[in-house]
Amino acid sequence: MATITKRGNRQWQAKVRRKGQPGMSKTFETKTEAQAWAAVIEGKMVTSEFRDYRKAAKTTLREVLEDYEEKVVPSKKGHQLRYAVRAWMERPLADRYIGSITPADVLDWIRERLASKYTVYEKTRKGDIKRDADGKPIIRYTKAIAPKTVANELMVLSAVFTHAELGMGMEALENPVAKIKKGDRPRGRPRNRRLSEDKGEYAKLLEALDADRNPYAAALLEFAVETAMRRGEMAALRWRDVDLFRRQATLRGTKNGTDRIIGLSTKAVQILEGLPSRPALGAEPGADDRVFPLAADSITQIFMRARERCDIQGRHSAMGLTFHDLRHEGTSRLFEKGLNVMEAANQTGHQTLQMLKRYTHPDPAQIAVKLG
Repeated sequence: MATITKRGNRQWQAKVRRKGQPGMSKTFETKTEAQAWAAVIEGKMVTSEFRDYRKAAKTTLREVLEDYEEKVVPSKKGHQLRYAVRAWMERPLADRYIGSITPADVLDWIRERLASKYTVYEKTRKGDIKRDADGKPIIRYTKAIAPKTVANELMVLSAVFTHAELGMGMEALENPVAKIKKGDRPRGRPRNRRLSEDKGEYAKLLEALDADRNPYAAALLEFAVETAMRRGEMAALRWRDVDLFRRQATLRGTKNGTDRIIGLSTKAVQILEGLPSRPALGAEPGADDRVFPLAADSITQIFMRARERCDIQGRHSAMGLTFHDLRHEGTSRLFEKGLNVMEAANQTGHQTLQMLKRYTHPDPAQIAVKLG
């Protein structure tokens, strides 16, 4: 039932109440506007099309981001999602009511973000920014924000809107990201970076890692390529979960949130047998029985030192080599060894063929040999 009440000399208030629905009210300049609004709302309540927009109209994006960080982020692996959520908190859109953010607002942000750049500075071993004689920060490089980065940030925003709808009771909220046309979405170039045989990149890296002060350096490269494991999986692998006799390892709490048992090649077993951390024959693993007793970030730093020593381009170049590219390399080699899709997926942990295809880039020369 709708009622229209005059408020003062210039305003009219419309109220709509219906059993089983929240009461709604709104104030207008004219009686005609109030009656029209009440008729629309009442009609939607009758046909069950009514959605309560009030919570979305009074809650800022920042408040939803904070709720998402508290309730969702802790259940996800790694720190990247937390960084992405906090980055969104620093943006002007965070202070807007979430119900007021439109697809046009998101498109404007995409364009601005793609037009922006970021600067990386030279740092000391302690992580402090290096400065020149005049006290100015020494710039290592400046680079445009990659479309893939923007696409990932957009995915986070979309997930936050979904959380607002399903996790915070804003059923009427529409996700503006979902309305962005495919052609307007940033698209990163698919990576197909493999170790170049012509340039001898694997041999160069191995030589540089052999000379590193860390005794695990060379084994990190060999094991990453041989198993196609993620950096975090290698850092978390424990001797208690390795069975050298059966040639298998159990990876606990992987990125997908589940444990995974992988097979170990003869070479992978040989690499493990030569590690300094390997327990003595018959001895029980200690409290810290990590196979590679290194933090995930330390693995990256070791790799970067070797990459710079042998003058292989890094991630800030167009096709620079990253540690994660070793997973691309390892996955491709699994197929070149003859594993089928299901066998390769078991090793790598990819849950769909589409995900696996992103990492798999068979060597055309190898295919040509098979074709005869």
